[in-house]
Amino acid sequence: MFDDVQKMFEDVALRHGITYEELGQAITYVQKLAASRGFPLVTIQLLANRTMEVSYGRAYAHPARDGASTWMATGPA
Repeated sequence: MFDDVQKMFEDVALRHGITYEELGQAITYVQKLAASRGFPLVTIQLLANRTMEVSYGRAYAHPARDGASTWMATGPA
């Protein structure tokens, strides 16, 4: 999984032209966020919700056949 995350970050960095300075700013932001105790909430918002969509969404993988919309943590199913 870690290799996939590194590849994903590489793809995003190349696509958006992230500079070394911007990376440093992002690291500083994450460090401040962690120090403020807001990190768990942000982690949930950024990572866990998408994981839930993928995991629980399997039950709604065929909306035309099942008569349900795709599953979203913030929307109807």
